Amino acid sequence: MPALQTIDPESSQTDDFISLLTGHQDILLTFIRGSIGDLATAKDILQEVNLILWKKSSQFKMGSNFKAWALKTAQFQILGNYRDKQRSKLVFDPDLVDQLATEASHVDDDWKKDQRLEALEICLQKLPDKQRSLLDSRYRAGGSIKELAQALNSSTSRLKMILFRARKNLRDCIMMRVESSQQGKGLTQ
Repeated sequence: MPALQTIDPESSQTDDFISLLTGHQDILLTFIRGSIGDLATAKDILQEVNLILWKKSSQFKMGSNFKAWALKTAQFQILGNYRDKQRSKLVFDPDLVDQLATEASHVDDDWKKDQRLEALEICLQKLPDKQRSLLDSRYRAGGSIKELAQALNSSTSRLKMILFRARKNLRDCIMMRVESSQQGKGLTQ
């Protein structure tokens, strides 16, 4: 395992840090909004968090857990916001904010899973009918390759090649859609 390095904002690692920061905007906003409730205030706090993270980027060790570091920074900003607004009728207990931080660390994984499932549904529809039907027979119905080959009057090697191509097409389509949506570009159906 390589040694952890700190980031020099003037170095080439700046791009890596920016990628981490921009890649975690959704999880940070979700966490902050879940704690604050108000979207406008949550966006203001997110900007404060981004500024703090950027100013402290030289303290971040590449290879360590960026998400945990960013969420902890957001947690401190949320608590600061609560202190500033103590006259408000609704103030969360710091223990609740800790609990929300723990829950938010799992949101990112669920969001990615949802993205992949949505991409799978769309990509399945884009497959040629023959490939889609064969995948359905093989994996949903649980048919063996030998049984399918006999039913389709085809060789098992030919059927294996068709399944291989179908899985490859499906994987490539899913990866393209997920990567595109993570870059904020999205794809239309």
